[in-house]
Amino acid sequence: MLKQRYKLIEYRFRALRTLFVSDESYRRTKFRKLFNRELDLSLPLTLNEKINYRMVFNRDLFLSVIADKIAVRDYVEMMVGNEHLVPLLAVFERIKIRDFEALPVSFVIKCNHDSGSSIICHDKSELNKRRVVSHFNRRLRMNPYYTNREWQYKNIQPKILVERKLNVFDGKDQDVTPEMFRVHCFHKKAMYIEADFTCVNGREYVNIYDTNWMLQPFTLGYGNTPYNIDRPSSLDDILDIAAKLATDLDYCRVDLMVENERVYFSEITLTPESGQLKFSHAEWDLRLGRLWNMPMMRID
Repeated sequence: MLKQRYKLIEYRFRALRTLFVSDESYRRTKFRKLFNRELDLSLPLTLNEKINYRMVFNRDLFLSVIADKIAVRDYVEMMVGNEHLVPLLAVFERIKIRDFEALPVSFVIKCNHDSGSSIICHDKSELNKRRVVSHFNRRLRMNPYYTNREWQYKNIQPKILVERKLNVFDGKDQDVTPEMFRVHCFHKKAMYIEADFTCVNGREYVNIYDTNWMLQPFTLGYGNTPYNIDRPSSLDDILDIAAKLATDLDYCRVDLMVENERVYFSEITLTPESGQLKFSHAEWDLRLGRLWNMPMMRID
């Protein structure tokens, strides 16, 4: 309870700070603290710089549609078909303990307007429903724009959605089965894949591949698996779906999951890691940045 109150106080402080600190100043300070250099918004070259540029200057309303986990479902259905949508079980404007009665034994519950609020329920009978209700009703009152200045979240009407829980490890060896495929797309082309792994012992790894499933010589925050990973049989579908979902964006990361050889949409990420991607080698930040021919906008 004290931890939640502290987070709420911290959030209110950050919201108040937007009255005095511009998005540009905020992002420059964050960038300087992390990378120990100035953020170049006059001529951004690296992927991180260009993500920050989008955060500060791009106010395209389409970005908010893509960031809204409910609204984006219509876009996904239009672009690749509803068979790639995780079945939607419920939508709530607020949630109460009695609302869990109508839900199945297992499910995934999340907010539509933020990132990181998801809770995976494996067994409803073991779920601390009071804590979950408190968690989500608190998240509904928080606008993630004030946390990292990711503008695309600012004007989304907060809601809670419940989806079917996928079992991506069904009949597979968890240690060598990607839990998530995060496909970096540039100008309608899938280019690089982050494959996320969570081993049975809880260890997490992320391998970076090109579209031929060749392991790349850099990492992004997590180390590589200690063993080789076979090319997924669904890779062609993953790349095709990611490219189609990236059609209307010059850059995005399309996050996908696979269950029983069917590819499911997770989300389209517009500002990965809030422009603070931890490249093991800085040259790859620049290489990926060069793939994004980002239009420059007016800077006052």
